Amino acid sequence: MALSPLYNLDATPSCPHEKCLEHDPDDPMVLCNYAALIMDKREYQRAEVLFKKTLDIQAVPNAYYGLALLYRMADQLEAARSVLETYFTRFSHQKGPDVSSIHDEARKLYNEISAELRVQEKSH
Repeated sequence: MALSPLYNLDATPSCPHEKCLEHDPDDPMVLCNYAALIMDKREYQRAEVLFKKTLDIQAVPNAYYGLALLYRMADQLEAARSVLETYFTRFSHQKGPDVSSIHDEARKLYNEISAELRVQEKSH
């Protein structure tokens, strides 16, 4: 599952994410984008820390989505669903093309996770 439609993963040579974070370690957008990049490189524990740090600083919709996706990839479906439920509670009132795009993706992910959990419940 590619993240590039939802994240700007381009780390330009003049300002890679790590360099940007040296100057402003609490920039939520840089943290979130860097977490997505790290997750794409399969450094899941490091990505989780960065997504959580982002959310500690600011409620960034992409950080919720990224963290939920990470949990799904780790087969932590309940945790993924919980993150998405928090996202929906916090952002259900917001409108606009940026929010709409992430909201649609989050809704699809939520439905997939819910279906997987129903299958697991039936098999127990």
